[in-house]
Amino acid sequence: MNLFVVGKTTSVSDEAYTWEICGVFNDENVAVANCKDYNYFVGPITLNEALADETTAWPGAYYPNASKDAEQ
Repeated sequence: MNLFVVGKTTSVSDEAYTWEICGVFNDENVAVANCKDYNYFVGPITLNEALADETTAWPGAYYPNASKDAEQ
C-alpha cells in the first residue's frame, strides 16, 4: 500500500535538511491539501517496506507549493 508523508522543512544546511512530520495520508491529493506553504513537502512511502540504513535521496518527494509561493 502506498502512503504519502507530509513534512515541514525546519532548517537547511550544506549537510542536511531538518524536518518535522505533519501527517501520513493514503491519498496524494489530501496530502498536498495539507501543505500550508513552501516549507511543506510530500513524499511517497510504501507500507511494510524496509528502507536503507544509509541516508539517501527520497525518490518522488516534492514541495507542491514551491513555485506557487515564489510567484507571490
